Amino acid sequence: MNNMLGTFSLLFFGIVSAAGQHDKISIKSDEKEVPVRVVKSFKKDFVKADNVDWNIITGAVVSEEYSVGGFSSGLARATFYAVNFTEGEVKEAAIYDHYGKLVQSKWTIEEKALPDGVRRTVQTDFPGFAPTKSVEAVTGKERSVSHYRVELKSGDLTKLVALDASGRILKEK
Repeated sequence: MNNMLGTFSLLFFGIVSAAGQHDKISIKSDEKEVPVRVVKSFKKDFVKADNVDWNIITGAVVSEEYSVGGFSSGLARATFYAVNFTEGEVKEAAIYDHYGKLVQSKWTIEEKALPDGVRRTVQTDFPGFAPTKSVEAVTGKERSVSHYRVELKSGDLTKLVALDASGRILKEK
């Protein structure tokens, strides 16, 4: 009986693990559960970080929250480390791979800080929609802004749009 239960448990967790490879999984974590090299890199990159919260996430989450082009299936299965924090009054987030390399970061900005091209596209392509407080600048590995994520709302309708600085729509959801 014990042997059968052990076999069933092993089979069940194997199936759940295989099925979850492409799922968007985020697990809240303590800093001590994050590899030391990742924590060291973060503390070096964001010296003034405060109110730090860690999550262990899949590549599918990175693709959804940061990327406009998506990830290959191999990276969708990879494990990353997300850290949410503040620097002064600014809410920020960063993603690290298991080597401690910064993959992407983002921070909340005021709508008025959006480039003119982004504001023009929002006004012309999404009439009746207005940005919510969820306006973010997203950087790539080189730490320069790669695109802006703007949440738009019109009544009960909500859209999430990624645009480059010129206002070209990269992704819409």
